[in-house]
Amino acid sequence: MKKTLLFLVVIIGFGIMVNAQPSTIAVIELSAIDNRIKVSLHAKALTSNLMTQLPNKRILNYRFYVVERSSVDKIIRELGLQTPKEVNACAIEIGKLLGVDKIITGEYAHKTVNIRLVDVKSEIIEKAITIKGKNSQKTNAKKVVKKLGK
Repeated sequence: MKKTLLFLVVIIGFGIMVNAQPSTIAVIELSAIDNRIKVSLHAKALTSNLMTQLPNKRILNYRFYVVERSSVDKIIRELGLQTPKEVNACAIEIGKLLGVDKIITGEYAHKTVNIRLVDVKSEIIEKAITIKGKNSQKTNAKKVVKKLGK
């Protein structure tokens, strides 16, 4: 009986330790659905705000370390990708080259933000979020992080 109880305590403790370990995540620049300059600038600003708000947030019971933007940009240059649409199409490959566990990718339109949280190893979309309404990039980023955490 004591051995069984000890075994359960060890297993549960190990499970808590595994979930407590931070994972790494990269945020790929959101692609603008239409080609207007203003929408492209908003997509860049929202990407930046996401990177600022993600560290130390719990998403799907995990804490994440966010990979610095310069590391992501270096891989994008090495792959010869030019546009955010090309980058989004190669998001899994970029994630594997960066060695991250998860990647956030998506699109930004005038009043709609589509975000996907993808597991790099399994290539499965773990969470997809759509936010509608005209909000600031900071407000949209807060909403995305909040919805990712649910």
